[in-house]
Amino acid sequence: MNTLIESDSGSFQGLGFAISIDTAKRIAGLLIAGKKVGHSFVGIFLDTVNERLAEEEKLKTDRGALVREVAPGTPAEKAGIRKGDVVTAVDGARIASADELIAIIRSHDVGDSVKLRVLRGEKVLTFKVRLIEKPKTGL
Repeated sequence: MNTLIESDSGSFQGLGFAISIDTAKRIAGLLIAGKKVGHSFVGIFLDTVNERLAEEEKLKTDRGALVREVAPGTPAEKAGIRKGDVVTAVDGARIASADELIAIIRSHDVGDSVKLRVLRGEKVLTFKVRLIEKPKTGL
């Protein structure tokens, strides 16, 4: 679904922005049900793990999302996720990048819980994290 088209010529040439129909349907359903729409938030700041980063950081995987920072007081901190952890799956589905993790988190509603599978050194851990609404400022 187009959300914005910017064109100097007045025709279809220019820059366009769109959201997926799945996102539009989910948001429409929330609005119809009288619920508030917000961005789901865990409280972690990430980098995509690739071969170069895995080598630099001495990681045991070359896929996933490296936790660079955990914001204080957030669901991630409360669950026990730490800086240096690598998120490798959400609800059992493997992820390849930070962008993929973010997209999955955003596809859930505020208040939902997700299970994050994390590689911490040689250990594989699972954390249940309840999603909150992303704060408007500060993060």
